[in-house]
Amino acid sequence: SDVTRVIVVTRPERVVIAESKRLIAEVEQRGMRLGGVIANCMTPANDCACDQSLRGYEIDALTQLGRNDVVMVARQDTPVTELEELTKLVPI
Repeated sequence: SDVTRVIVVTRPERVVIAESKRLIAEVEQRGMRLGGVIANCMTPANDCACDQSLRGYEIDALTQLGRNDVVMVARQDTPVTELEELTKLVPI
C-alpha cells in the first residue's frame, strides 16, 4: 500500500541499535517504506550530571542509525497503555 509504513522502535543501547539498523536495512531492501524510528526509554533531560552523561551516551549511540528523524521518548514511571497517552509522546 502507498500509505503503509513501518515504524521501528528501539532502545538507546548499542546492541539494540545495531539490531534496529539491520531491521531498517531489511525493510528498505524489501521495498517497504520506513515511517520513522522511535527511541524508547531515553534518559530524561534534566540537571543531574549523571543523567546528562548517560543521555549523551544514548544520543551518541543513536547516531549509529544514520538518521535525523529519530523521535526520542523519555523513560516513563509507568508503562504507556492508552493510545491517548502515546499520542502525547509520539506524533502518530
